[in-house]
Amino acid sequence: MLKYSRHKGFTLIELVIGIVAFAIVITLVTGLILPQASRSIDPIFQVRATELAQGLLSEINAKAFDESSNQSIGGSVRCNENIPVIDPVTRVETPPDTVLDDPGEFPCTLSRDLGNVEEVPPGSGNFVTETRDQFDDVDDFNGLSVSGAGIVNSLGEGISLGALNLYEGFQVQVSVFYDSNFDGINDDAGNTGTVSGNVKFIGVLVTTPNNDTLQFSSYRTNF
Repeated sequence: MLKYSRHKGFTLIELVIGIVAFAIVITLVTGLILPQASRSIDPIFQVRATELAQGLLSEINAKAFDESSNQSIGGSVRCNENIPVIDPVTRVETPPDTVLDDPGEFPCTLSRDLGNVEEVPPGSGNFVTETRDQFDDVDDFNGLSVSGAGIVNSLGEGISLGALNLYEGFQVQVSVFYDSNFDGINDDAGNTGTVSGNVKFIGVLVTTPNNDTLQFSSYRTNF
């Protein structure tokens, strides 16, 4: 007598249930693994952002406090104080040892004029826009905004590792304003444009390729 064995397969319902279960598993695995992969890159971006901000803050703080100071050419004249008479072109004391009684005669730059647009020589009405390599005081960096290949070091050189641009996809923005009480708030909150002082806040905002923003700051005093 011949015997037949019956081999059971999957029913349509079982196949559908299996496909649904498989899809759920794939979704869970993808949801867990991909965010982890993305987060593993975050520390690299954060380190690069920190190094970039530190380098830029060091460059800015190495400049003179103000355009009205002659520290950029090795002098010791400070704005907002009794100082020697200074030639507006050479910024050299003329004549030597002649002191003004009115410190307001040589004031620090007003808040509305913080930036890289300078009047050369002072009082001439001739305004020029300085480029990065011409920045000689702290507030020249106010409004600086660069990204990608535009991010360079203090020598104007690109920052790369071999052929790889280390800051591709990064963006940097700099703000400088008077903050005499060190509270991180612009003293010219009313936008009068007439504020001056002896303390400047320097803020560097770095945006990474994954759109995280990191804020770095320091203060520069009039010394």
